[in-house]
Amino acid sequence: MAGTSWQDYLKLLRDLSHTLEQLTQVEREKNDAASRGDLAGVEACMKREQVLSLTLRGCDQKRDSVLSDLGLLKGKRVTCYPSVETDIQGAVIMKAPVVSDGNIITSRGAGTAIDFALELIAVLVGKERALSVAESIVYR
Repeated sequence: MAGTSWQDYLKLLRDLSHTLEQLTQVEREKNDAASRGDLAGVEACMKREQVLSLTLRGCDQKRDSVLSDLGLLKGKRVTCYPSVETDIQGAVIMKAPVVSDGNIITSRGAGTAIDFALELIAVLVGKERALSVAESIVYR
């Protein structure tokens, strides 16, 4: 991505925020449909969720490339979605679900969302709180 700018990164964050808002709305609609016993409505929402999940995956892949192009990953240990590993320049690619290196925390993809969230909690609030949250959701 030659010529990547901070504006590109901000646009990516806006796109991500918009997609998450859409997912939240679809989840509400799905819950409403389920409470009404509307199976067709639930199925329609699930299809919309699948499309939005693909959009999130695209944002995840693009994020890694944008951060690399901006030079923020140079010399850092990172993990990323497998298909963009070759796009990441100057970083040490790890195959772990989540990697923290200084002020950079990366995850491998949507399937590592809980691991990523728990790492953010550990870094921002503390490991004890992360363990408490993990226990409260019966995670590992």
